[in-house]
Amino acid sequence: MKFLLFGLVISIGAATLRAAPTLVYSPDKRFVVAWDDADMGPPIGDIRSILLAELPHGDRPFSLVTYPRDTRVCWSPDSKKCLIINAPDDGNVQTWLFVAKDAGPQPNAIEIDPFKSLEKLFLRHGDLYRYNITKAAWADNRTLTLSAFDNNGVYKITVNIDSPSQPLIHKLITLNPGQGVGNIRLGQTREQIKHLLGTPDGGDAATGRYWDTWYTNSGPTREELTVRSDPAADGTHRVTEILVTSPELTTRSGISTSSGIQEIWNAYPDIQFTRFLNKQRNPAMEIYDDVTQGISFEILGAPRKNMEPVRKCCAIVIHGPGTEVFPMGTSVYPMDGDADSKKPWWGPQAK
Repeated sequence: MKFLLFGLVISIGAATLRAAPTLVYSPDKRFVVAWDDADMGPPIGDIRSILLAELPHGDRPFSLVTYPRDTRVCWSPDSKKCLIINAPDDGNVQTWLFVAKDAGPQPNAIEIDPFKSLEKLFLRHGDLYRYNITKAAWADNRTLTLSAFDNNGVYKITVNIDSPSQPLIHKLITLNPGQGVGNIRLGQTREQIKHLLGTPDGGDAATGRYWDTWYTNSGPTREELTVRSDPAADGTHRVTEILVTSPELTTRSGISTSSGIQEIWNAYPDIQFTRFLNKQRNPAMEIYDDVTQGISFEILGAPRKNMEPVRKCCAIVIHGPGTEVFPMGTSVYPMDGDADSKKPWWGPQAK
């Protein structure tokens, strides 16, 4: 037997509770996007109802009944625009754009397809096209930015509300854990990398290894790409690690040096603290490594007395899967050789 109590469906004789609906309000609380799941029984099964309502009278310019999957909402700062994303990680994303009017009746949200042009290109291959949205944010009150990926790569997509059917699409260079960065691959020879990138802007050598560095520009904000090459059995030097600092380089899941600490942790829950770089600096640099996948993160901000941690990712290193990273350190924070001598502030070992 079931009965309704304060919005919860309670089953007598069974520990079954139906959670309250999810509500996401606009910043000014004028609108709300809400969704709730229900079991309709056979032959319908589980459903998710999503609606956008204007408060306090409850006009509903948007409603949708779909399957219970991930739902995300992104409000603009001025509360007048909203992106509703259904199943952003399911390979078949649906997106709706709502724009509020200052006067007159409210319009319905319109469905937009930022992947339309990419899909047309891919369909020439005859395979099933799959795409996902990893992040959505408003750059300003008229411009929406999406981080996304499909079968062919990773993209930054910019949507202007005045022309939502004509998004600007910028393909990003992909960080592939355990494999490489774009067309720079682990296992390539040092000479092959020089052929691709040109003469290095700097570097170092020790114990038979080479570290070659290229910079994107000059000045204090320059971005760095450093390639470590180790001696191989065939007499060549082959790439074993690739360090990058640019936020324009991203994994398929959208992780880059601009990602927050929690984003990194969610994407790579198996990362482990391994060592410090330049522990004597204030703040110090810490290394967190997902050895299995072959990706590590240089995190700035180990706390010191009377100082709050910065907690910023400064570099990402791609290395061989199953092999712990040999920290290179960015040009600002060289390794000091003092490893594992202090409890980290972040990750499972800090708990």
